[in-house]
Amino acid sequence: MCISYKDFLKALEQKSTFIASLNFNKAKSDCIAHGSILTSLFHDVEQLTIIADTIEKIGSKNKKAANEILSNLLSNKPDGCYYELLAYEWLFSNNIVFEPQVQHPEKSNILDGCFSAYDTKIYFDIKTFEVPYNCLDALERRISEKFLDYNVQVLDGYTSSYDDLRNFLSSPLFDTIIENLKSHFNNDKSYSSFKNNYFQIKLFKKGVHRSSSFYCSINPYRWASENKKFFLDKSKRDQFTTKAPFISICLYSEKFTFKDVNIRLRSIARRTFINSDESAKYLSAILFLNISNKSNHFFVNPNAENKIDMHALEKVFFEPTNRCLWSQYDTFDDFEFDNY
Repeated sequence: MCISYKDFLKALEQKSTFIASLNFNKAKSDCIAHGSILTSLFHDVEQLTIIADTIEKIGSKNKKAANEILSNLLSNKPDGCYYELLAYEWLFSNNIVFEPQVQHPEKSNILDGCFSAYDTKIYFDIKTFEVPYNCLDALERRISEKFLDYNVQVLDGYTSSYDDLRNFLSSPLFDTIIENLKSHFNNDKSYSSFKNNYFQIKLFKKGVHRSSSFYCSINPYRWASENKKFFLDKSKRDQFTTKAPFISICLYSEKFTFKDVNIRLRSIARRTFINSDESAKYLSAILFLNISNKSNHFFVNPNAENKIDMHALEKVFFEPTNRCLWSQYDTFDDFEFDNY
């Protein structure tokens, strides 16, 4: 069944009179690509409701921003916009006051939002945590588009860095993967497998029984070391503000389910903050959000050029729910005694 972008828009309009009132006319009649996140969202009533409600709440603050978000959601690459909406939804549900889609104070680009407390403005941008599971997830979806009659598994890539893995999402490396899978089918074409130094890929004919599991034990400190530049690549550091505090809100999903997740997130935050890269000092804090269970981990940069005043921090993040600084978050750390 073909689900078009117009079908998706209509489903949102049925959930929200505000979205219907926008008279949005940029939705294409084209079918949404197989494997797109929009396909699964279309059949998920709860998620559709969350998306529609969040766009409506954004529109109540900034109608132009709601239009722009809707345009990005109904594009060929909706994933980033979807995760952005989930972050906004978390902020709304926790009664945290913010302005969405604000002008960068020093550049021409738009940032995802700004908090205000007393006389302090704290800017933020929302990212998905592609270290490295998101790359593997995207790779799995792209391969699925090439092998529609097969279930796809991408395994064993969690020790690799994001920088290494993302190269496989585009030509020529992606094309090489597809050719290898085609050439490694068994006699009845029910199974294929390909392995390189970064991951293993398995194809199973749909309807054919499969049983596969793997255990991945990765030292959390090695993992953090491999990915210490994630927050400091050019696309992210270009968003940093140099004269005002800046927070990176970073989303991750249930795929990042290591038992020592707290250690991993703290380790990569610490590695980022003590990095010798000059831009690290302009990242005032990192807030990790688990989009599956809403757990969260907040880390403050002790070396930030623009430190966040703790009174302002409490005003923005803790006063709305009347919780103390340390109980509101699953992890809160300012590295006061671990900055070396």
